[in-house]
Amino acid sequence: MESNSRCLHCTRPNPKAQLRLFCFHHAGGSSTVFHAWRERLPDHVELWVVRLPGRGDRAGESPLKRIAPVVQEVSEALVPFLKEPFALYGHSMGAAIAFETARLVRRQHGAQPTRLLVSSCQAPQRLHFTLPTYNLPEAEFIEELRNLKTTPQPLFDDPRLLLMMLPVIRADVELLQTYEYLADAPLDCPITVFGGLQDQVVKLAGLMGWRKQTTAQAILHLLPGDHFFLNSYQQPFLELLSAELKASIPRYNGVQAQRQAAWVIH
Repeated sequence: MESNSRCLHCTRPNPKAQLRLFCFHHAGGSSTVFHAWRERLPDHVELWVVRLPGRGDRAGESPLKRIAPVVQEVSEALVPFLKEPFALYGHSMGAAIAFETARLVRRQHGAQPTRLLVSSCQAPQRLHFTLPTYNLPEAEFIEELRNLKTTPQPLFDDPRLLLMMLPVIRADVELLQTYEYLADAPLDCPITVFGGLQDQVVKLAGLMGWRKQTTAQAILHLLPGDHFFLNSYQQPFLELLSAELKASIPRYNGVQAQRQAAWVIH
């Protein structure tokens, strides 16, 4: 199935897929971070990426600085796909967007993903910032990004690219730091959480808080690495992701039913 929306793109069409996976990237990133996944996911999964304004094919558009319009656009684009099994995955900022998309789709269309998968992100009810940094002067803002280690190091190794991407990064940080969690009923779909054991920003308590956002199972995988363990530990991570997606397909409900809340260290 094709999408008429600018924000959704299928990187690996698969007419025989039993599940569509929609992926949301981190702050300052783009949908290209998921292109390496195309040949590494199971045959029963069709990979889709969410393309936000300000980068890639949408570079001519101004990046959005609030989460609400992003979530509204994505949820509207998902409407043609809601009658068949789908899962949402988000990394860091993308996790918050994926979560709010799942809630909006439930609220407006009565549909939910078969599974929500998130990584390197505090549970939404714990996601608040007492001292915003998105409005710092350029030099201070860059230093703050460097210290937080939530921006991939290669970007700092290329000053010209960093300066070119800075408006997008600043907008994404503002989107995240102005996010306001509003309490609502937990999702009914399972939630799988991934975290890096050496992540200095997202702590264990923040990851475990995701269990409050579902009435179903909650699985937490802790893997070697920092905020971007999904790059440094990519193959083992994708194997775990693939197993979680397999458990999300309706025909494998027997596997899903046997799994309860769990905490796994790899």
